[in-house]
Amino acid sequence: MDPIHGLKVGFSPSVIDEAVNNVRHVLESGRLVDNKYVPEFKAMLQSWTKGSYTALFGSNTSAQECLFRAMKCHPGDVMVFLATGYVTPVFAAERLGMIPMFIDVDPDTMDPDAEQLESLCKCTLVRAFNLVSNGGRIPSNIAVLQSICDKYNVALIDDAAHSFGSQRTDPDGTEHYGGLLGRFGVFSFFATKAMTTGEGGALVSQYHHEAVADAEMYARHGKSTQFGADSQVSHVPGYSCRFSEIDAAIGCATIRAVPDAIERRAEIAQIYQNTLSEHFHFFDYGKSNYYKLPVTSKRGPFRADDFTTVLAEDHAIQLSGKIYPSPVYRHPAFKHRFNWVDCPGAAQWSANHVCLPMHEFLTNHDVTRVITATREYFKDN
Repeated sequence: MDPIHGLKVGFSPSVIDEAVNNVRHVLESGRLVDNKYVPEFKAMLQSWTKGSYTALFGSNTSAQECLFRAMKCHPGDVMVFLATGYVTPVFAAERLGMIPMFIDVDPDTMDPDAEQLESLCKCTLVRAFNLVSNGGRIPSNIAVLQSICDKYNVALIDDAAHSFGSQRTDPDGTEHYGGLLGRFGVFSFFATKAMTTGEGGALVSQYHHEAVADAEMYARHGKSTQFGADSQVSHVPGYSCRFSEIDAAIGCATIRAVPDAIERRAEIAQIYQNTLSEHFHFFDYGKSNYYKLPVTSKRGPFRADDFTTVLAEDHAIQLSGKIYPSPVYRHPAFKHRFNWVDCPGAAQWSANHVCLPMHEFLTNHDVTRVITATREYFKDN
């Protein structure tokens, strides 16, 4: 029995050929930094993000830390994070002396708790709200979250590490796009993401050109330009976290595959929903890119680890892993600094959800095997 992989990164022969030719061109040119492909890839991203000001970085995390510095965040400033988010933006905030605070999610909808967000904005000097669209799903209450941030002049940072290419349409017709949910959007191009260059990240903003330019300056040792007369002068204490020419060369090829990949993932998600809705609760995903497809059991408390093990050992089916297995504030790296935090919705959702196999290389036969194995599991359990 051939194994079914829950998450798989791959490309068509034409995309591979283009990427290989691009990388060969870089190596033959001898220019591995900011030459032909970095500006080309940046222009491609701008077309995806409605002409946003764009800067490229070595990772999503470095983009966020450079952004926090460009925003002139200071020690003692409060940044609100989703309890079901990832650790690295919290690390970045703490390195700048900021105070992380967390809001819960509704385990039945995956939406952030808007009332908690507003309560924090009322009672504390919140500088920014860092919102991650888990698994590529833009929250269905995004308009409410945006309104709260606008009301209290809080910078909404769209951590779009999962949501490149995701969309959501409100009942009134308002369109929301991954990366463009707030003042700033930050993408990840890590190897597993829906849009990948292997490593890398990007910062985008439709209106705040100066902050994007300043963040980019932090990424190149605090220098205002990579080449030219001013390239040896550091104006701020920066980092070395530039986006490489080779990553850009790969990205110029892989970005072309994103629309077809999202279309196939959406087809697979619909098949799952049509056939497994008696067993699983499927969320309102909007027009997700389906980086992952999180579901929870309709039977209440769910032995997610047991389900994962049975599918792997009895059916050679690997799930794509949880989005995150625990709330962010429970990571050992924080050394119990957040023992006071209580987000029961996030804890429940983290424990009970699983992510069904999801990638564009799944065949219909593969999907049928997943469906059959799932039905057998619930019949026996």
